[in-house]
Amino acid sequence: MKNFDKNEIEGLLFDFFSSKAIESDTIPDIDLYMDQVTTFIEGKMGSLKRKNEDKMLTKTMINNYTKEGILFPPVLKKYTKNHIKMLVMIYYCKQVLSINDVKAILKPLSDNIKPPDSKEGKSNGKKNTESVDLDFLEKLYETFLSIEESKRNEFQIAMTDMMNRIETIDEELFNRSWVLLMVIDLVLQAHMRKAMAEKLIDTYIATDEE
Repeated sequence: MKNFDKNEIEGLLFDFFSSKAIESDTIPDIDLYMDQVTTFIEGKMGSLKRKNEDKMLTKTMINNYTKEGILFPPVLKKYTKNHIKMLVMIYYCKQVLSINDVKAILKPLSDNIKPPDSKEGKSNGKKNTESVDLDFLEKLYETFLSIEESKRNEFQIAMTDMMNRIETIDEELFNRSWVLLMVIDLVLQAHMRKAMAEKLIDTYIATDEE
């Protein structure tokens, strides 16, 4: 095992935080085909991948999200800015929650966004855009971005505190297990937050399994 190197870990943190959720004003205003969507998201958020060969998003994933009703259907095989916002939120949720839990929290929103070739979309006279809950989706996504930035900043501070704390433990334990101790710390934090998220979903949102 490598020796503990705080500067190296801080470098890993810097690289990790070089990518973040996609800002609204960087999403193309024009509608995109599926290949363009996957390429765009890969280019913007690719450094979040664990391995270079991993895929942020695939055609199969998008089709499955649409089939499950988590993502509202494309318009003439094209995806809008609002599709991309939904895909970003789906990606983050899916890293922690089961697909059933992701469906439970996002499908109700997707159900209220109708493409223009549907009856609801035609009735409002709009073209090349979705209808119904767009204002809510825009506010939700901007709030999502704000929370994500806040949590990234908090996490950077928490990681520094963790490293300082681990450096003070028993020397033999530190020398033999500093990586394990840091991983355990992160796992326990993730476990508590995941468990609380699941309790909120089970208490306040009906799932398909009920």
